[in-house]
Amino acid sequence: MNWRDYLCDLLGCKADCSQCKDALTECQQHNENLHFHLQNAQERIRQLELLVPRPPPPEITNIIEKDTYWVQGVIAKLKADIVRLPLGIEFRLTDKNTFIDFIAWNWVDSYEYHKFYRCGNFSIAFKADADKWGVNQVGIVLDYESSHAYNLVIFPDGKVMLIEPQSDNLFYWQEHAPQFYNLKGAAVII
Repeated sequence: MNWRDYLCDLLGCKADCSQCKDALTECQQHNENLHFHLQNAQERIRQLELLVPRPPPPEITNIIEKDTYWVQGVIAKLKADIVRLPLGIEFRLTDKNTFIDFIAWNWVDSYEYHKFYRCGNFSIAFKADADKWGVNQVGIVLDYESSHAYNLVIFPDGKVMLIEPQSDNLFYWQEHAPQFYNLKGAAVII
């Protein structure tokens, strides 16, 4: 039995009467309103979940200072045809273990991807959070070859890792999918 037949049985009318059509239209509008309110409720719950008190960021116990020439040398050793756009001349870096604690603390990976908040926004937000935390060893990679943006992290020992800020995946460049992290002709802002 379909909706129209059901309503006709309830109202005691013919299947093609206007009273039945009006009741069906009202039912459909009510369903659309319920769907709208459900979406609003789901969004409100998502926003409330973000209001959970956040613990303080991990303490940085190990800071090494380097200069822009050292950073340029580390990037040049990658031999990846990267164009560097420098942001400063002094750099504060921490070790890998402390930085991993920061990644676990950082919430950028919990943001929602949509047509106005895409990979570039994630990488900018991640770099901004790291800078605010007290280290500026994170760069923004604009990888035009793969049409993707992500972050590059330089450690005091000269090692370079990439991070996918949408998933908190930290990895060495040579060990990951080159179609997404090509670095050929990429611009790195650091």
